[in-house]
Amino acid sequence: MSDQNLSFPVFQGLTEPILLAGAPRTAVFAIWMIGGALSAGLQQWLIGIPLALALHFIARLVTAHDPHFVASAIRHIRYPHYFDA
Repeated sequence: MSDQNLSFPVFQGLTEPILLAGAPRTAVFAIWMIGGALSAGLQQWLIGIPLALALHFIARLVTAHDPHFVASAIRHIRYPHYFDA
């Protein structure tokens, strides 16, 4: 019984994060919603679009280093910075 080769295929899409243009999907949505709000809502086109492009580029660089940085950052923000003993 122990000499059987038990292997199961794991699809690559189940193990990798979902990326849009090289950055995590949640970060891309947040970045471009802020950029869109600045551009269209406040009519600050020269601030909103370059800011969104810069933030997206930074998100791509961080994602190349650690693909799960958004989940880590959200977990870091959610937990308290200290624990009472």
